[in-house]
Order: sequence, then C-alpha cells, then structure tokens
Amino acid sequence: IMKRLYFIVISAIVLLASGCNKFLDTVPDNRTEIDSAEKVRRLLANAYPRNTYALILEARCDGMVNFGSTLSGGQQTESYEALRAGFYWMPRVMVETDDSYEYFWEDCYRAVSYCNFALEALEDNPNWDEKEVALLRAEARVSRAYHHFLLVSLFTDMFDLPNIGTNPGIPYVTEPEDIVFKQYERGTIEGTLENIEKDRFEELDNLPSSSSYAVPKFRFTRDAGYAFA
Repeated sequence: IMKRLYFIVISAIVLLASGCNKFLDTVPDNRTEIDSAEKVRRLLANAYPRNTYALILEARCDGMVNFGSTLSGGQQTESYEALRAGFYWMPRVMVETDDSYEYFWEDCYRAVSYCNFALEALEDNPNWDEKEVALLRAEARVSRAYHHFLLVSLFTDMFDLPNIGTNPGIPYVTEPEDIVFKQYERGTIEGTLENIEKDRFEELDNLPSSSSYAVPKFRFTRDAGYAFA
C-alpha cells in the first residue's frame, strides 16, 4: 500500500510540474508577436485615436454662441449640461462620454503606445527590408509626435509663449510600457515641443506616399505629415 501511495504522489508531482511548465511557457495575454514588417504596418493602423475632442472644444466655438446653443434652454438639457461641463473643465464630463478629457487623454497615449511597440520591433529586427523599415519608422514617429501635440495643445498653457520654458508640459513617452502605473516626468512645454519637433522633422521626408496605403486617408502619408508640420 505504501509503495502504491508513494507512486501516486510522485506521479502527481510530475504531472503538476509539467502542467506548471506548460502554463508558465504560455504568453500571459496571448498577444501576437510582432515578427514581420507587415505586422508592424497593421499595428500602426491602430496608432490613431478613436475618440475626439469635439465635446471639449465645441462649446468654445463662436458658432455655438451665435446660435444660442450655449445658453440654457437653447437645446436639450442633457446636451447643454455636457457642453457646459466641457467648457468649465468639470469632472462629470470626464466619465460620462467617450469624447471627454479623460477618454481623449487615454486614447492619445494608447495610440502612442502602438507607435512605441512598432518602433521597438523595427529596432529589434535590423534584417528586415531597409526601405520598408524606413517608411514604417517614419509613420510611427510622426504619429507619436502628432498625438503628443494634440495633448500639449489641449492640456497645457502652450500659448503663454513667454513662460513655455517653465510651465509644465506633458509626459513625452518614447518607450513601450513594461511597468503598471509607470511614473513619468512632465517636464516643460518647451521640452515637450522640442521632442515633437525632433520626431516630426527627422522623419518628415521619409513618410510614404498615399499610394503606399489601401486607405490613405486614415494614415500618416507624406501630404498629411506636411500639413501637420
């Protein structure tokens, strides 16, 4: 009986160990490995925001005042309250709509993270086609600059030109996140703009033409890059 029990225990340990090894060898979130330039291209198709700043800025447009839409009673109460909250930077607008301060902030940084993962993959695979890599790197860096520009325009006092060297900027993220709740330095507005300029102008002439994309209006083509610049 003791021998049988010993055999059962040993067998259970072996099975448990092999099961643990199989579990630990599995990628935790089953993410796709970026092991080709084509996968980088597809990754960059997601490097654009899905949310807009429409609600944030709509109430600040002169057309809203001209047509009375910013006056109480000028439209439905719910719409008016949402626009009013956006105008006064009120917290409630941050959690109740997709087109809000919080969602737009998070969505821009989500797009930036795609750019950084793409750039890391390009850096780690020097044997890929050089021309293809140059085009993808250009799109990733210009897209990264664009999303930081959106954020610095909206969330800082960027137009206080005499003080851009001291007023707080936004975190300029250039590496994929591998730490949960990673802490970033905001730096100054001037520092943020310098990083934007570096990403943008070093790659502007390397952007692909519209013919490189199946649906060019949703990507950073060379024409779009110059318009941004």
